[in-house]
Amino acid sequence: MRKLGYGIIGCGRVFPLHAQAVKELPEVELVAVADVIEERARKGAKRFGAKAWYTDYRALLERKDVDLVSICLPHHLHSRATIDAARRKKHILCEKPIAIDEEEAKEMIEECRRQNVKLAVISQNRYNDASQKLYKAYQENRFGRLVLGCADVKNHKDQSYYDHDEWRGRWKTEGGGTLTTQAYHIIDLLRWIMGPVKSVSAHMATLTHNIEVEDAATATLEFESGALGVVSSTNSVPIGFSTRLEIHGEKGSAIIQDNHIVYWNFPDVPEEGKILGGDLQIGSIPNRGYGKSHPRQIKEFVEDVLEDREPRVDGEEALKTSWIIWAIYKSAKSGKKVYLKY
Repeated sequence: MRKLGYGIIGCGRVFPLHAQAVKELPEVELVAVADVIEERARKGAKRFGAKAWYTDYRALLERKDVDLVSICLPHHLHSRATIDAARRKKHILCEKPIAIDEEEAKEMIEECRRQNVKLAVISQNRYNDASQKLYKAYQENRFGRLVLGCADVKNHKDQSYYDHDEWRGRWKTEGGGTLTTQAYHIIDLLRWIMGPVKSVSAHMATLTHNIEVEDAATATLEFESGALGVVSSTNSVPIGFSTRLEIHGEKGSAIIQDNHIVYWNFPDVPEEGKILGGDLQIGSIPNRGYGKSHPRQIKEFVEDVLEDREPRVDGEEALKTSWIIWAIYKSAKSGKKVYLKY
């Protein structure tokens, strides 16, 4: 049986996570990579053993031995590349966010449906051990009625982070700031557990960077269940803290910092909380990278293609998270509460 051929479009920051994961899967082989910067494409291909490299991703898509692609491009290029790949019958795993606006996202979803190819969007934090345990507790109704969910990101990005890549820090190309890029995954987890959001009220500011988009934002959320939520995010602190998610219900509470459960309190099994402590120590600097769960989602994506399953985080599922972020922006800009329409 022929291995599936894999291509990666974009050889920037997140490229090694995709390439290494593909390299370790026996069902696929890395056929080709593409990047507009020739040196990055050439070095990426050599490092991970790809057969070919290109500076125009359309040449990669013309290869008949490429069955699946990862799209690791700047946010504003996700839509065009996804549509081009779908029209060449490639299955697509796109980095987050799905797109920079709703119209582009819906065009991506519709074209993939029209071409009968799969579209998945990276939400790697759902695959973390701690997130999986939290979701299992939710599925088992151990929280009881959900009351409050809190998502908090305090990150550090200096001006060079934006200066290095000219597409960053601009509404038309990055699509947003700290919410879109640093807080996306924690907001995704919050919605995954707490359910659909009914309304948001928000504030945002640009305080320490020379950019168009926000580097600090806060929002209060009302979920359709009646529960409430709080989102806060900044990339302006001198040293980044852990990303933190709190879920509180009438029967129990749990808190995750990065991929560590640091609080687990369910009175039905009081001894359990003594076992599930986190390992972050006071004064330690947590890992603020991409985490370790890209390989899990990429493996599942390959299995989805082989077994003809719909991806768990498909385009429509990813769009639901982006809707929340876009509603926060709309509320912050207008000064009014925004109601989400699904």
